[in-house]
Parts: sequence; structure tokens; C-alpha cells
Amino acid sequence: MERLDHVLIRVDNLETGIGDFRKEGFTVYPGEKGYNAMIYFKDHSFIELVAPSRFPGIYTLLARIGFFSLLGTAFRRIGTYAVWKERFLDYSVYSSAIEKQHTDVQNRSSKLLKMNKKNKNGDTIYWRLFAPKERSFPFVMSDYSPYKYPDKTAHTHDNGVEGIEELVISVNENLKSYLERLSTFFNIRLSDFIEGAEMHSLVTSNTRITYVIGNKNKIVRLVLKGENSLPALEKYKVFGIGEKKRK
Repeated sequence: MERLDHVLIRVDNLETGIGDFRKEGFTVYPGEKGYNAMIYFKDHSFIELVAPSRFPGIYTLLARIGFFSLLGTAFRRIGTYAVWKERFLDYSVYSSAIEKQHTDVQNRSSKLLKMNKKNKNGDTIYWRLFAPKERSFPFVMSDYSPYKYPDKTAHTHDNGVEGIEELVISVNENLKSYLERLSTFFNIRLSDFIEGAEMHSLVTSNTRITYVIGNKNKIVRLVLKGENSLPALEKYKVFGIGEKKRK
């Protein structure tokens, strides 16, 4: 894993979610399709706020009856966003050599998909991704082309937040067995994990991903980084560095 790419957070109401983060000093960019918004950081990670309530009704219906499972691993995964009630929907990691990485694991993952979207400037942005068949593993993203940030100040926030310090993920099985499979898929050495009391952490170029034993495979907490006193949005399980031990 080179670095964390982004984390998807479910919001019940998009306008409320955007307002909550803006009140805490974040620069937020609503998506062009009306169901998401992005919060970009200097460390190349970002948060995507997703409002499943804004998905078309037919999309949610098809997700509930399992239709997307017929379309393959990646679409089955995306379909869960419409029905999952956890606060965190998903996370992804970045690959600078996504085609090679996909070739190495193609029998254990989805096809390599070509994606595109229109941004607020009216430009078409392209990227590629693939998803592991094991749902609890992060999906893998390429960089965005021709550019990622909608403008030069997109990653600047009044609250001084510069990125994601830590992402904490619970694992509902033997942690060693899980990390062995994760390491094999992403070509990570087990010795790269920092072992603690009932936890293992992997330090990427922009964040720390910590795996702990839990009662369900899910993301449980996101911790921000920056030089100033950082905001905490407990409702969204997003905390400043000073808050993470108290929550």
C-alpha cells in the first residue's frame, strides 16, 4: 500500500453533512451528481461524503435485491453503499502502477475499471480502479487525470487540517490470519506492521492504518492531522488528534 487515497463517509442528509463539516472549518466541494461531496487534503487523501438517500430509487431497489452481485465484484461492492447503515462505507488505497498490481491479483479481484466524471469546472476527469473479492480489503485507485483538485486551494482548510493521521479498522477474526491475507494481496511484508496490544499498524506515505480486533469488519474511526487545535465531529466518527483517546 503506497498511501491512503480516500475514505467514504455515509451522511443521512447531504446538505446537513456538508454544513456540519463547513462549520468546523473544512472546505467542501459538492459533487456534480448530487449525492456526494469531497474534502481534499494536502497529504493527497480525501474524504468523500456520500448520501445514499440521494441515489435514484431504482438503484436502491436493485441493491436490495442483490442485482449488482450479477455484475461482478466491483459493482457488488458499490451496491452495498445504498443499503449499508455503517457510518463508514469504504476506503481505498492509491497505486502508482495500478495495471501491474491488478495483473498480479486479477484472479482475486474485479476487472480493472475505467471511470470518469465531470467536475465543477466542466472538465472530464478520468481514473481507474479495481476491487478485491475480499470485501473488507480496500479497493485500489489510480491517480486522477488530467488533475485531481478542482482548484489550487481545494486542500486548504480554515481549521488547519492537513490530512488523515490514522484510520482504525476492526477485524472480526484472528488478526494474524487476516493480515497474512492482506499482506499477500498487497505484497506487504508482515514485518512492516507495527505490533501493539491487540492491534497492528501499517504506516503508508501519508497515514497510519491500524487494524484491531472487533465484532465486525468495518472502519471504526478516522483521526485528523494538522498543526492547530483540530475539530472533532463525533457524529461522523471523525476526531482530532487530541480527541482519539477520549472517544
